Amino acid sequence: MEPTPNDPPPPPTCIPVVEHPGILGGRLTRKDGLFECNAGILRCPRCTSRMLSTVGTLIPDESRTLYIPRPNKDFTPGGTEVEFTWESKDYTQWWQIPDIDCFDNVGMSKPVTHPAGETVEIVLCSECGAGPLGYRVAGSPPLYLPCDLLVQQDAALADDDEDFKAPANANLEQIKAMMADGNLTTQFKVVFGEARLGMMLNDAPDGVGVEVQAFTVTEDGELGAAEQGGGVKVGDKVVRVANVSTAGKNYEEVLDMVIGASRPLEIVFERGPKNKVGERGEVERVAHRQWEGKDTAP
Repeated sequence: MEPTPNDPPPPPTCIPVVEHPGILGGRLTRKDGLFECNAGILRCPRCTSRMLSTVGTLIPDESRTLYIPRPNKDFTPGGTEVEFTWESKDYTQWWQIPDIDCFDNVGMSKPVTHPAGETVEIVLCSECGAGPLGYRVAGSPPLYLPCDLLVQQDAALADDDEDFKAPANANLEQIKAMMADGNLTTQFKVVFGEARLGMMLNDAPDGVGVEVQAFTVTEDGELGAAEQGGGVKVGDKVVRVANVSTAGKNYEEVLDMVIGASRPLEIVFERGPKNKVGERGEVERVAHRQWEGKDTAP
């Protein structure tokens, strides 16, 4: 059957499309305030691995160019040949993803400068290497993926056990033991129902991100939800607040995010190998102080 003018264009020839459990170029959305947001699972068109789960804002009717780098076989460092030759394709329907932490699976190229002079990182499937599936401007959090290049599946049909199963050669017992011993970087979610969380945040000493510096107590000695729950430890980093990344933000900005978010509030923490439970000695506690906003900070 001949394609109609309304059919989505095929993906670049570098992505061989196979049978997949969804619709190539699907745009099923749900209303979130003023925005139309992805209501499904977005998958790689080659290997069907899950890349995104109900994340992404639809940007309709906005023409953007996806630049496609091709390695130059004649390139040698220090030589006269360019490292890449370039192709390009314009798309008018895009998914905007807030940041790379939103992905279930993604690979990124090294920064490359395309013919229009902009330095970008190319989005790839980390499972099979298919791409380009989108891009982000180097140094900027949002990523842009053409709707036409991804397979969208009804979120109700997602199978977490199948999508996130361990590789066949993985030693699960060893991985579990390393997690229990604190020898792996792990992320975990905590949902807070109360306005006061009971933790003091500060910029991390390593200069990357914002961490829990101490727990807070009221004048009556009441502990906060963060300490009472037992899951959060001093030294854990805050990486997402209400599904928004904290990347590039300082502790004042993150505190504003926490205070301004509605309850119940989901926060994603990250615990690195250096923050092993029990190695910091006594729990650090400070008096609770009401945060009035970063503009009022001393």
